[in-house]
Amino acid sequence: MKISSYLNSGRLKLSRQNIFHSNAIRAFLAAFGVTWIYYLLQSNVHLGYADEGLLWYGVIHTRMGQMPIRDFNSYDPLRYLWCAGWSFIFGDGIIGLRRSEWLFQAICFIFGLLALQRVLRTTRQLVFFSVLLLFWQVWGLRYFDSCYPMLAVFFAVRLSEKQSFQRCFQAGVFAGFSVLMGLNHALYALTAFFFLMVYCFSRGVLEKPFNKFLIFFAGIFVGCLPTFGMMLFIPNYWESYVGRFFQGVHQVGTLSMDNRNLIPWPWLLRSEKILKQGLTPCIGALRDWNLAAQGFSFVTVLVFYGFAFIGILRAKKDILYKNPLLVGSVFVGLPYLNHIFCRSDILHLGETAFPLISGLLAFSWSIYWIQKIMVGWILFLTLFGALPLGNLFFKITCPVGATAPYLIGKDKIWLICGQGRVLDQFKALVKENVPENETIFFAPAMPMLYCLTNKTSPTYQIYFWGLDTPQMQQRTVRELRDNKVNWAVVADVDFDNREDLRFSNRYAVVCNYLKENFDVLPANLPAGYVFLRRKNMVESSQ
Repeated sequence: MKISSYLNSGRLKLSRQNIFHSNAIRAFLAAFGVTWIYYLLQSNVHLGYADEGLLWYGVIHTRMGQMPIRDFNSYDPLRYLWCAGWSFIFGDGIIGLRRSEWLFQAICFIFGLLALQRVLRTTRQLVFFSVLLLFWQVWGLRYFDSCYPMLAVFFAVRLSEKQSFQRCFQAGVFAGFSVLMGLNHALYALTAFFFLMVYCFSRGVLEKPFNKFLIFFAGIFVGCLPTFGMMLFIPNYWESYVGRFFQGVHQVGTLSMDNRNLIPWPWLLRSEKILKQGLTPCIGALRDWNLAAQGFSFVTVLVFYGFAFIGILRAKKDILYKNPLLVGSVFVGLPYLNHIFCRSDILHLGETAFPLISGLLAFSWSIYWIQKIMVGWILFLTLFGALPLGNLFFKITCPVGATAPYLIGKDKIWLICGQGRVLDQFKALVKENVPENETIFFAPAMPMLYCLTNKTSPTYQIYFWGLDTPQMQQRTVRELRDNKVNWAVVADVDFDNREDLRFSNRYAVVCNYLKENFDVLPANLPAGYVFLRRKNMVESSQ
């Protein structure tokens, strides 16, 4: 029997419950309950020098009245505005930041579970798949990227069920508003909804198509109004936004070109390379297996989306009503393939996991004879490919005595023994050498140190991850010179284990400036870090 026949003969029924029906209450309770337990298990462990520091730095300075993108290089402003706003309730410390992230995660989970309730009929199923989705969640800054596709799938499912003027407008508003979260999310949502409407038109179910496409684009304009308002009323935001846009295009293009041969296909795995890293044969074999499982995840992504998309194209029009979750998940998931393969690692796959898991779930529930196989694949990928993502297992896997408390302001964080001592070394170095009215330059990826030492970055760029053009590097050099920066802590590290992304290779302009104008001072720092002071500092400051 053809795949289209299976899809159309599925056992799914259209869910037409009102938003205040018990299904919404169940989704609300499951989302807040499961995510809150997850938050409690890992909210006070670990500290991210790079990504989490990037978010916290942005939130701190947004509270101070600065503007993301305009005053410091950042992601799009929604995540900073969100966390800064809630910090007045949750506090401005690291725990308060994580509470803001949890709230965003919980809200997105509500909409994700509402979409999944097209196939999940019992509370037990809802809770089980809520926990499964958490396994793909990456803590901290990544909640915003990993949860946002849940909202996109929710609006796509509603649009699949009923192509009314109201739902077309709502989808457009969401796509336009997504610009505040990220241009990539906005582009993915716009592409998904537009081609979903084209698909509905091709099946003859989109009545008055011209008017509905018009109302869809009107919704996009309305959703973009906050962004337009910021460009109009915030001084210099428009110029900074345009400059950051072209910088992002450059970075994505560079990543895509550099990454074309770096996709972790399982057949390219080399065990001997892993064993050379100093691991024991047993640990090396386990890591080998884990990497292979992650590689198979990328294969599953392509196989599923290709197979499901062909099936949807060949299916009859009533698939929109019998299996809206599958249609919505596939149309949202396909644009997000760009996010997966632009920088191919398990972290970025985890950020796009919801359309994949919801699509697999809808697919398996609509084709009875492969239901167990598909659910088995979901569990396999989760247990062997995705679990390393979650620091939910940080406390579980760490033996007694492997962690120690560390105070950051009034917040107590549990760190692996030795990490707190390293942070104290950085803080003592700054306190003993850098005057209170001077700043210090941290590079390439240590924005957390600005937060811990109460210093402001002297440069617009606070996270040097290896993709700036020579012109951008010249701006950094200019800022170091104009702001009379006399101190720096630099580590010559690489990114993604790539030598071409090593700081000294990719940022040669900045490194040459530091070598010519700074001396290396002895300091009690971890291996690979150097402490720099400007040459003839006394004379240059007069």
